Amino acid sequence: MVCDATFIKAYSKRDPKDDSRGYSDPDARVGRIEKGYRLGYKLHLAVDANSDLPLAVIAASANEDEEKHAPKLIEKAIHATDRKVRVLVADSQYSSGKLRKHIYSLE
Repeated sequence: MVCDATFIKAYSKRDPKDDSRGYSDPDARVGRIEKGYRLGYKLHLAVDANSDLPLAVIAASANEDEEKHAPKLIEKAIHATDRKVRVLVADSQYSSGKLRKHIYSLE
């Protein structure tokens, strides 16, 4: 299983009264993307490494990072595969002792 998040641009301008959110899309938030900040969402995905088919998906505002959504995302993916996940590949956003303990508690 592979986990990561990708940015989705919101088609909205920033709210002049609150620069951290969208004007016509108030659920969109400004998040750090690579070397800058953009308005939009993050799509958190868990996919099967062999088939590239999605196992679990969580859509969230761009200011919420992987660490916040990783436990639920991994839980959903493990449930979707009837606990047949053996290897998890992810970037450093998914590397924490707390998350490891959570994953081991699901077994």
